Amino acid sequence: MNHDQSQSDLGTVAGLCRVAQLSNALAKQLTGSARALAYRIKAEACSLLILSGSASLNGVWPGGIVALDLSGNPASRLHIRRSHLSRQARRALDGQTASVPAVSRLGDSFRIARRTN
Repeated sequence: MNHDQSQSDLGTVAGLCRVAQLSNALAKQLTGSARALAYRIKAEACSLLILSGSASLNGVWPGGIVALDLSGNPASRLHIRRSHLSRQARRALDGQTASVPAVSRLGDSFRIARRTN
């Protein structure tokens, strides 16, 4: 790989990370079909990052949510419904699932503790 190709690849990863982050922020401000479209854009960017090895699984949340570490500069983390990712990206994450923590919400932990006391 030559220097120009390497710079281009880095720009692509950085661009996809930025698209994922911005579409996530935008989706939180929108409603209806516009919100759904922004989340679809985020899912596509995240799927491509997973398949390129530029995003890795960090944790599994209740409700089918996964935490992804994005290797952009700066590195960042996004949460996304696993079902929103492409089939190929979900398959790629399957190999990482055993090595990451299953996460629970803090409020859920308190409710469980109250029931047992």
